[in-house]
Amino acid sequence: MSKIYIFIFFPIFVFSCTNKTKITEAQKQEKIIADSIADVNSKKAQIAQQKRDSILDIEQMKAIGDIEFLMSEIETKEKIKEFIKSSQRTKYSSSDLKYPFIGNYEFSEFGMEGFYNNDRLYMLKITGSGVGWEKYENKIPKELAYIKQVVELKYGEPKITKEIPQRYLINEDENYLMYSWQVGVKSINIVIHDSGQFYRVNVIIYLPSVAKMINEQSQQMQKNMSESDKDVF
Repeated sequence: MSKIYIFIFFPIFVFSCTNKTKITEAQKQEKIIADSIADVNSKKAQIAQQKRDSILDIEQMKAIGDIEFLMSEIETKEKIKEFIKSSQRTKYSSSDLKYPFIGNYEFSEFGMEGFYNNDRLYMLKITGSGVGWEKYENKIPKELAYIKQVVELKYGEPKITKEIPQRYLINEDENYLMYSWQVGVKSINIVIHDSGQFYRVNVIIYLPSVAKMINEQSQQMQKNMSESDKDVF
């Protein structure tokens, strides 16, 4: 009886071992394929990161157009004039008058201003065209969308996105951040500003590290002035 059992069990055992061997080989092949795919994806990710890093190296010191941070004030002002001139186009088919645009975003002909530290550009502000109180709800969202689209096509989705505030919540002479991008060492902010007469969509491109340093220096100067005059009372 035991011999018959062994005879029956042996083929089953052999089949089981053979089947396990086949499964093991299949698993090995699957692992090889999975590792190969992972390796390819890893290399693709590395290439993509290298491209992003390359873009950052090139773009982070660019303010706009041919205007770069750390340019002298004289050179920057000349470049601003050239940029405004190259951005002008007609707005109405019935008129030859030209207005400056970035994409479909219209900005003021006199509203591009540089800010300098030790005669070197660290911030550029682009002032949008004026929007009256009665056109706020219709015009401001459009201008925001126009300039956001241009920046987004270059740098992707903004790091910060906020909802448009109601016009009665906006205080005069304050900036309300709508979108912000961080590109290496530079930041690009799109804000709503109430100038008193008009609402505007402005673009501020700057080096945060320099802006922070200047702000700290200004606060220290104010503190020193207060300290020096404390004995007058």
